[in-house]
Amino acid sequence: MSFEDFLILANTRFDDFQLIDHNNVYPLINDEYIASKRYRNDMFNVHFMRTHNLNEDLYRYLLSMDFSSSEVKFVLDMERLRPEEEEIRRPDYDWTKYYTPKLNEYVLKKEKLLFSIFSDLSFDHAPRAQDRPRSS
Repeated sequence: MSFEDFLILANTRFDDFQLIDHNNVYPLINDEYIASKRYRNDMFNVHFMRTHNLNEDLYRYLLSMDFSSSEVKFVLDMERLRPEEEEIRRPDYDWTKYYTPKLNEYVLKKEKLLFSIFSDLSFDHAPRAQDRPRSS
């Protein structure tokens, strides 16, 4: 399978699971559709949480579901679960070295919908907030 086929398959699978009527919506996806964020009307009511910020995301989500702060505050106090030491990304690991400017441009174009939905994702070389060590 080519890299392009992989990207199309990954995006199609996301669309299949997140778009309510993906067969009718998929042909509508273009730059204007993405820029206007009309996809929000075509997605299931889903709440995404990030593993790097799970406690805080879960806490905010539970508040949005009408739980009181006192009922769910324990989530913020729970210890973060970490992968085994050998599975933790080394601080010197630089995933960006695998992406040429041309490949960055290609991925951003092909996955424009995903990068709009998950607007905090980027190919920036600067460390993102979630990549920085947390202070205890």
